[in-house]
Amino acid sequence: MAGKEAEVIAEYNAFLLQNGRGDYNVTTVLFDDQYVLLYYCLPIGYAQLYPEQYYVRGACALYDAIGRTITTVNACHAQLTESKRPKTYLFIRTNGGDNASLTYTKKTIWEMLERQQQKCGWEIFFVGCDVQTALAAAPTHKGINGAEDSQDDDYFDILRRLLERRNFSKEE
Repeated sequence: MAGKEAEVIAEYNAFLLQNGRGDYNVTTVLFDDQYVLLYYCLPIGYAQLYPEQYYVRGACALYDAIGRTITTVNACHAQLTESKRPKTYLFIRTNGGDNASLTYTKKTIWEMLERQQQKCGWEIFFVGCDVQTALAAAPTHKGINGAEDSQDDDYFDILRRLLERRNFSKEE
């Protein structure tokens, strides 16, 4: 994502602004060879991203970041009664590559994603460059609700289209 920092920040903040009137909480994770939990269950109106928070450093540990995020959100949900658990949308912006994961494998992550979708009703979206290649490596697409490459479109437009397909809007 090097060289796209300003674009990522602008699109992230525009997405929050478009959906900020709903009763949503946001968990935001930045990752490379390190995992940084920026926001954890923060009301959407307070989750703006700033240039000093978003930076590109090293190798991408995509699978480790997805696995840790699923585990973190599950821990939060486990503290709630089932009726209080929120609908969960997991948006993963990636270039589709992984060259630094040490804990989770591709197979484990696809199994986790599928389980979250089937057992917990999560909706999972991949957006970024070469996402279709990453998805082609998946054993199934059952746990994936949407995927689009962002080479020709901006991230915000892609998210808007994916969410419209799911009837997720600020009016909910």
